Amino acid sequence: MNSMLHVDGLHAGYGKALVLNGVDIEVEEGAIVCLIGPNGAGKSTVFRCIYNLLSPSRGSITFKGEEITGLSQRELLDRGLGYMLQRDAVFPEMTVRENLELGGYTAPDGVDTDDRLAEVYDLFPKLSTRESQQAGTLSGGERQMVEFARGLMQDPDMLLLDEPSAGLSPKNIDTVFEKVLEINELGVTILMIEQNVNTALDYADRGYVLENGQTRFDGPAETLLDQPEIRDAYLGG
Repeated sequence: MNSMLHVDGLHAGYGKALVLNGVDIEVEEGAIVCLIGPNGAGKSTVFRCIYNLLSPSRGSITFKGEEITGLSQRELLDRGLGYMLQRDAVFPEMTVRENLELGGYTAPDGVDTDDRLAEVYDLFPKLSTRESQQAGTLSGGERQMVEFARGLMQDPDMLLLDEPSAGLSPKNIDTVFEKVLEINELGVTILMIEQNVNTALDYADRGYVLENGQTRFDGPAETLLDQPEIRDAYLGG
């Protein structure tokens, strides 16, 4: 397997407060990798550094073999790196289709929006039946599907997912992870932050545990599930 994303010795913070103190992450092409850890461990800060929303003080970030530290979000999208934020970012007054077309507008040159929309509707058939419906009238799980679909409109090689199951019901959580798996099976590499640790590691190939701004554990997902420290901290023993 080739390395898709490599984070090496990442240090970063806000003002004088150091949040990351030497984080190392390797994401192989085609994998689903889960980043877990307690609140304040630095998970979202890692994503902000990868997507140039925060400048690291030390370390390197390479994507498909290219150093990407300092590249703009437009340049990252053009290289095939997409990012789904941890919030309800659907535009409620716009229709489902209009929300998806926004993703198409930011796609790299050469991506046909209409063709891509048809492919996305194949993956999310319910959205095609609701394309004229205002997104604000959808359920929480359906709005999450709109966010996934809009991210895929950009035709990414890799997606950063920041807590995709946050705020959803147990039924919708299962649906979200099934869609993550389907997206991955289409060839999209996934790096996700997730608090729903047990379910996330069930779907992931590999996991990283962050504590106090450092990589505390890493390994195959099934191995992490067997770690007593991880079970005690995140799975209730």
